[in-house]
Amino acid sequence: MILLFFLIPLSFTIPAIFAYQLFEKAGVPGWKLYIPFYNLYIWLQLVDKHNIWWYVFLAVPFINVFVFMLMIVELLKCHGKNGLLDQAVAVIFPFIYLPYMSMQEDVKFLNKESRIFKKTAAREWVDAIIFAVIAASIIRIFLFEAYTIPTSSMEKSLLVGDFLFVSKIAYGPRAPMTPLAFPFVHHTLPFTKNAKSYLEWIKLPYFRFPGLSNIERNDAVVFNFPDGDTLSVKFQSEHSYYTMVREFGRDVIHKNPKDFGEIIYRPLDKRENFIKRCVGMPGDNFEIIEQQIYIDGKKMEPKGIQQFVYKITTDGSRFNHKALEKIGVTEDIKESRSGEYYLTLTSESAEKIKNFGNVKLIEKLLQPKGKWDQNMFPND
Repeated sequence: MILLFFLIPLSFTIPAIFAYQLFEKAGVPGWKLYIPFYNLYIWLQLVDKHNIWWYVFLAVPFINVFVFMLMIVELLKCHGKNGLLDQAVAVIFPFIYLPYMSMQEDVKFLNKESRIFKKTAAREWVDAIIFAVIAASIIRIFLFEAYTIPTSSMEKSLLVGDFLFVSKIAYGPRAPMTPLAFPFVHHTLPFTKNAKSYLEWIKLPYFRFPGLSNIERNDAVVFNFPDGDTLSVKFQSEHSYYTMVREFGRDVIHKNPKDFGEIIYRPLDKRENFIKRCVGMPGDNFEIIEQQIYIDGKKMEPKGIQQFVYKITTDGSRFNHKALEKIGVTEDIKESRSGEYYLTLTSESAEKIKNFGNVKLIEKLLQPKGKWDQNMFPND
């Protein structure tokens, strides 16, 4: 992480070099832009932004990228370029636009009085919206992001519908692989069922910045579902595409979109977000024996609140939902046949259900030793 304080500001030297002719027009020797860190000081002096806070934010990783964009915009303003299109192109393609602008004979450095530019109300709104979108996007990509829990796999620790903020800098933020995307959405455009929210015109390789720490055992982590690179828009992540291929065959699935839906591919950063607790680390000998985790042969103490599936037999009468809610049962009741139910319960909830007057038998479901699930890797 400490490297980021130096590497990112150091990288600003590259676009700064392309602006040396503009600095010479302002009477500043262009060679000064070749000196890392000092060139940022010269730049802020030239655009009259030598406030202490500009220097502070230039030292903050990821925020400094946004600040440098503002410095480019301010440099354009000093040369009379106030158009929104000019500023946008300069920020996105500084290596091209800054030399191009410096070659224009009518482009001259303006003093403070000559820089005054009165914006229309519409331009004020557009600038404010662009500023907010860029700032929020940088925070969302590099610092933290809001998530809503979609499924019940972490029930009792995290509930369906829980709203939480996830740190991106804990393990190191990942650079976006599909940077051309609609802001603030994941993979699908709002108010559509399957319209892509991103363009694949530009694809960047996987890169993760250094983080504050490494993943440790029992950490709750958010990650992109590995099985979600290929999927059906009809079933999304509810049914694995690869499981369907093994069951029905690839040709059957691709030739019957009415039954299986359109099959699409998603890049890594646009796959579904999952949240799980990390209990196995690289190199571990990992086993689950009778619902107990063993790491390298040693029993692992559970972290958080555990739940298991129980088969409950009643006298034929149904459960009172309010009574179940009182003892902490939040998941759906699955009835296989009259008087036979399957509930996901904690050990405490299971003990309380035993005292229900209509309960005749309660059994914790254990998968028989040696039973093989063909949907689990390896699949053969």
